[in-house]
Amino acid sequence: MEFDLATILKLQQIDLSINDCLRKEEELPRRILTLEDEIASRQKEMELEKGKLTELLKSKKEAEAEVELMRGKIAHYKDQLLSVKTNKEYAALLKEIDAAQKKVDGIEERIIGFLIEVDEHNAHIKKIESWFQSEKSKLLAEKATLESELAQTRVARSGFESKRVEVEAILPETVRHTYSRVRALRGGALAEARDEFCMECHVRLRPQVYNDIRNNNQLITCDSCYRILYYDGPPPLSISDESPESNEPD
Repeated sequence: MEFDLATILKLQQIDLSINDCLRKEEELPRRILTLEDEIASRQKEMELEKGKLTELLKSKKEAEAEVELMRGKIAHYKDQLLSVKTNKEYAALLKEIDAAQKKVDGIEERIIGFLIEVDEHNAHIKKIESWFQSEKSKLLAEKATLESELAQTRVARSGFESKRVEVEAILPETVRHTYSRVRALRGGALAEARDEFCMECHVRLRPQVYNDIRNNNQLITCDSCYRILYYDGPPPLSISDESPESNEPD
């Protein structure tokens, strides 16, 4: 069977490059999504904090309005003290004033709690805003880099796929079939033979098979993993090379 090692090695290298592109095309969108999620998460956190702050300020304003209303009642009760005619009426007004004042005191404590929470939320919002100023631009720049790399990877894969069609067409149909079948089975179709071993499955090769492989002139597959075997070392010695003394004069 005709065997062009250089072409089949080139085909495998192209396939490895295509696989690398496909891996990147799967990985890069995930990394981009992670960056988008981080930015969106911070943005959502900011919106929640601002929403809570708005509600706190609304509650604080309502409490302050209630205090003003109660203070108006207290002032009204105090004015009434000047016009009452009996001790019973006087005592009743003092009781109303005391109850209203206690209510004011309770509301003012709530207002103080609101003020503390407002300060805490403002501090948290400033922290997030600081993060946006320092980190968001970095994340967006990183995202742009990843998107550019993804676009380049897709272009590169398209080029490799076009080149693959050209290179595969050079191979005989039987070699193409064997290469495609083993690649589908193992992920990689070739295996280097070295020191009488298949370097992929590490099974020892028969000496005669190994010698044939070293010539790199025929398609030989591993009996164990079925990969196409090739030799990447110095060429085998010829008989004359192995017996130099035979060429020396007597």
